[in-house]
Amino acid sequence: MGANASTNASMSNQVVSGLSVVGMVSRGDCIARALNSIRPIILFGGATIVLLLIPTDERKKVQVAILSAESSHELRDVEVTNVTSDEEIVTATRKSNTSKETCTTTSTRNSRGHNTTKTTCRCSGYEYEYDGKQTTCPGHNGRCRVASTHDVFLNTTTKDIRCKKNSEKLTCNYEIGDKVLSCTEGGRKCSEAGIKQFPVDVTTDEAKCPGGAWNNCKLVLDYNNKTYDFSKTHDAACEDLKSLNLWYSKKKDNFKESHVNFKLFLRIASMITGFITASIALHSISIVVFPFLCHAENVKRALNWGTGRRTFNSGVSGHTHSHSHSETTSTI
Repeated sequence: MGANASTNASMSNQVVSGLSVVGMVSRGDCIARALNSIRPIILFGGATIVLLLIPTDERKKVQVAILSAESSHELRDVEVTNVTSDEEIVTATRKSNTSKETCTTTSTRNSRGHNTTKTTCRCSGYEYEYDGKQTTCPGHNGRCRVASTHDVFLNTTTKDIRCKKNSEKLTCNYEIGDKVLSCTEGGRKCSEAGIKQFPVDVTTDEAKCPGGAWNNCKLVLDYNNKTYDFSKTHDAACEDLKSLNLWYSKKKDNFKESHVNFKLFLRIASMITGFITASIALHSISIVVFPFLCHAENVKRALNWGTGRRTFNSGVSGHTHSHSHSETTSTI
């Protein structure tokens, strides 16, 4: 009881001491406080102006007609005399007890009694075996995979194996005439020789690997009774294109296939900085025009100062947060 009375008396003295300052605040003090806001007003106001003045590439999405199209390549049947590869894909078996999984669990309890638990894991890697040969695949964040097999690359000459990434494909060498074309295939072995379709350059008659946007199109567009030259990549014959949806710039009088509207982001950012500028300026003007607002702020600061000291002192004697940390390691 005596300790509480002493604490309350001390707090009252602190608040009274703070409130006593209020009577000493003059109009000049309020004006000085307002003048201290000039720097942030200039900072945020300048940022607003800069954001509004940044030039942007304004475009609108339009549909344009294609008057003519010219392809760089066309699909042709090509004779492949031989197909070779140094590798093929085989299924290897994972060796047991070679993967180490380390998991760390952190539990946090806040002042309100709420518990938060977070677990993070790391897998050291994997060892695989095929026909007496071994390879190691790298580790990763997260728990170890439990599958007992995994596809690997087998060197057809040395019979060594190497780890295969999930997206990695087999490289096959096609002999076409006196040239060799190296392309990737999605199978476990390269396809057999024979007649295959390849994109062939219409000028040089050279074949290229299929897949993706293998064709380069030279187009003549019609928009608002005006013609434009335009180029794009395509995964089929360019002559099949009849129209396109493109982004048009009236200022630059040209087209783009894709566009990011940076002007919208700049407008949002300028609205935020403009609002901050206006709020600071309005507050500074208010405490000068209406002195009682300046004094009211001083009272609030004095009260907060006293109660803040009390909160700090009470927090020293008790724990507001607790942490626990545990780590487990298992072999798979």
